[in-house]
Amino acid sequence: MKYKTKLTHLLWFVLIGTILGVVVYSVKAATLYSNKQTTGYAMGATNYSGHTFTRGDVATHALGYCNDLAGYWSRGTNLSMTSGIAIPGFWGFDPNYDIFWTFYKWDVGDLNCVKNAYWLDIYFSRYIKNGDACICPGVTTPAGSCYTNANTNACTNATYYGAPNKSYYGP
Repeated sequence: MKYKTKLTHLLWFVLIGTILGVVVYSVKAATLYSNKQTTGYAMGATNYSGHTFTRGDVATHALGYCNDLAGYWSRGTNLSMTSGIAIPGFWGFDPNYDIFWTFYKWDVGDLNCVKNAYWLDIYFSRYIKNGDACICPGVTTPAGSCYTNANTNACTNATYYGAPNKSYYGP
């Protein structure tokens, strides 16, 4: 009889745990942000708030700017794209390594509020070809902060990326 009671308690525990697990999961479910403007940037500062920029980082509007709630997302917030974005690396484009699906908010931008709410500015790095200047229009870049002798130019790649609308999941 004790065995049957313990089994019943275990089954109830599993059932209640499953229901609570589903409720907790649904509360944490990500929001889909559909057809939001994205842009690309390169060069510029090497870090923000102690984080050194790398491909896969993005900027949003700053906290309190542009009536954009994305400004409230904390640094390091994970954003998952519904389609991959190609960001060439130092040696050029490699489809095995240079398609990004996950991005992290580490930067802020567009303080003049030209872009729409939930806009993302995607970081393309600081690679330059041998002989290219370490500059990108509209960006102040610290001297000597570019990676030289690359097979690609991150500024050119960011410029050619344009401003396509993309969908992604976030908080």
